[in-house]
Amino acid sequence: ARALRNKSLHEWKNALRELQTPSVVNFEGVPAETYSSIELSFKYLKGEQLKKIFLLCSLIGNSFWFTDLFKYSMGLGIFQGVNRMVDARNKLYALVHELRDSCLLLEGDSSEQFSMHDVVYDVVVSIACRDQHVFLVRNEVVWEWPDEDALKKCSAISLLNSSIHEVSEEFECLQLEFLHISQNTFVEVNIPDNIFKGMKTLRVIDLTRMRLFSLPSSIGLLANLQTLCLDQSMLGDIAIIGKLKNLEILSFLNSDIVRLPGELGQLTKLRLLDLTDCLQLKFIVPNVLSSFTRLEELYM
Repeated sequence: ARALRNKSLHEWKNALRELQTPSVVNFEGVPAETYSSIELSFKYLKGEQLKKIFLLCSLIGNSFWFTDLFKYSMGLGIFQGVNRMVDARNKLYALVHELRDSCLLLEGDSSEQFSMHDVVYDVVVSIACRDQHVFLVRNEVVWEWPDEDALKKCSAISLLNSSIHEVSEEFECLQLEFLHISQNTFVEVNIPDNIFKGMKTLRVIDLTRMRLFSLPSSIGLLANLQTLCLDQSMLGDIAIIGKLKNLEILSFLNSDIVRLPGELGQLTKLRLLDLTDCLQLKFIVPNVLSSFTRLEELYM
């Protein structure tokens, strides 16, 4: 009923028909009637921005922090025409609260945290996989990847609290914009140098709880990358990040990083730098921070 508020009689009748004849093949473990009801709520969300944010929520788990959602949504360019970070943040707050008022999101343990009912989460993941060509693994060991044809269509890959020890030598992901890998333990992952060679459309990368003594050299090829999050990770040499000339958001939240190298001074388009709880950070090369002439938000 909330989804159909202020809709015409024809839209109400069409919704009734869809609810009365739910698809029998929707998502394992979710009754067809329940699936159709949630999908209908999604269908009648106001505007593409709201739908994109809701689908993005599914990529980061059924419990998430607002700040993560903000970093990703900015990187994906969801808020076209919004020039200031503070305005985009306010816009996202409004959208998230609209999803909450529609009962699609729930309040979390704090005002900055939100969650999704397990059934709602299962349905929205199903929609994302079906309509957006998303590959998502949650709380599992990643034994195999999609076939080559499926990878070429993938717009997002999200491995949530999963275990992965080795990544294939090279993926060809011609439409991939979002890559999120969060390990459930601090295990060194063998990431080949040329992994990003076939992912040149990437806009957002999040590698959480990773042990990375150096970043793959092919990351320097990602001219479209807007957001790079290396949170809760053990990091070594990060100088190559300086090659990401269009990067706008860089996050090392709660990571073991000792030094901010001078190469980062080349990130002249950087708008947000998050060094929250980087307790091992001992040295920042002089004039690096002053090089960020477009910086709007700095967290330390």
